Amino acid sequence: MTNVAERRGAVDGGPSAGRPCPIEAVELEIVRAPYKNPFGISSGTSDSIESLVVTLHTRQGIGYGESVAMTAYTGQTLDGLSDVLTNVLIPAVKGIDARDIVGLHAAMDAAIRGQRVAKTAIDIAAHDFVSRAAGIPLSVLLGAAPTAVRGAFV
Repeated sequence: MTNVAERRGAVDGGPSAGRPCPIEAVELEIVRAPYKNPFGISSGTSDSIESLVVTLHTRQGIGYGESVAMTAYTGQTLDGLSDVLTNVLIPAVKGIDARDIVGLHAAMDAAIRGQRVAKTAIDIAAHDFVSRAAGIPLSVLLGAAPTAVRGAFV
């Protein structure tokens, strides 16, 4: 199985072409932002969202990822996500080439079972790094037509 960059040919000729891109550091930041309108579900209503933003650093660039605990659905908390990332997942992925999505998942799965919400932040950051390194939008890297994508507003 090849990594995303190889499958799409995205890194050929890009700034990281032919050079290793080992993950050197990963930063975590909790971000709180208000919703445009309150967000209501069966378990309650919220006026804001709290996300855990991950910044993945390599010598060739960075990638951003995000996880949202959504405790009512996942049972996860931001503190729990931060703890798993800091003490288990980040040490497991340091030194792995950020373009090797399959290798990153193998390392995370070997380090801890489950914890998909925490693993998502690293996965998204790695995909973001690959698209930035290739100089193309992530949607194109993943196979979408190179057209404008309209986002949802909550």
